[in-house]
Parts: sequence; C-alpha cells; structure tokens
Amino acid sequence: MSVTNKIKALMRMHGKKNFELVEHLGLVRPQALTNKYSRGSFSCEDLIRIAAFLDCELAFIALDTQKITLEVSDILESRITNKIKALLQMHGKKNTELAEYLGFAHQQTLINKFKRGSFSAEDLIKFAAFLDCELVFITSDAQKITLNTSDIRENCD
Repeated sequence: MSVTNKIKALMRMHGKKNFELVEHLGLVRPQALTNKYSRGSFSCEDLIRIAAFLDCELAFIALDTQKITLEVSDILESRITNKIKALLQMHGKKNTELAEYLGFAHQQTLINKFKRGSFSAEDLIKFAAFLDCELVFITSDAQKITLNTSDIRENCD
C-alpha cells in the first residue's frame, strides 16, 4: 500500500475530509493535495502535520523499545535534523554510510539536507530502513500504520 493510501486510510479512520487537511496543511488550492496524493510527494513536514491533524504520532521505533517522535514543534525549532543525527549515533552509523545507502554521489548532498532540514517522506522511510527501524503513525488507540520502502513511489489510487 502506498504512503498516499495509508494517509487516506488514516483520514477515513478519523472521519476527516480532504478539504480539512488542505486547510490544516495551509495549501492554497485543493488541487495541491490531489497532486501530493497522485505523486506520493509528501515532505517530512507534511507527514508531521498530518499526524498532528489526525491526533497521531509520527515516530521512528527502534528495537521495539526506543521511540523518537517527530512533532510540529520540531519543524518550528529545526530539530528534525538533530533527531535524525541522534538516530544515526544510537545505531553507530556514519553520515557517509547513510549518503551511500541513499545513493548520493557526494556526501555534500546529505550535508545540505541536514543544514536545510529538508527531508521528504521518502527520505524518512529510507532512513528507517537503513537504521533497521520502523517509521510509523501511531493512532490514539495504539494502532501502528507502518511506512516502509514498499510504500515508496507505488502507484496511487
């Protein structure tokens, strides 16, 4: 199931409508959300804001015990990069290894992403896979909706 379909399923579970999500994300036109759905082109910030909108958590879960939650305040205070770097350190991984795993020809590409804090949903999913973690939406009733590499760029309905 694609990232788009998982988001749509969460929306249905919570009885939310697309126009409400458009407003919450601050999109100017509903077509912008339709484009994100059809391309599966969600940013890290989008996922965090969607989780908040749906009263869910978006988190990396490592070894079934360690949970690092990504929150709206992380966007506002530029802490997403710090949390990703902390995950790398916890797992004894280096930036160079991550850059290679992501297929970046130059480590500078990863450094630039870290500086800007500009990560896509796809980046987060790949980070989780690289670190043998799960990237999950956790609902208020503790259901986990996992985003994994099979969800990346899959055709959306």
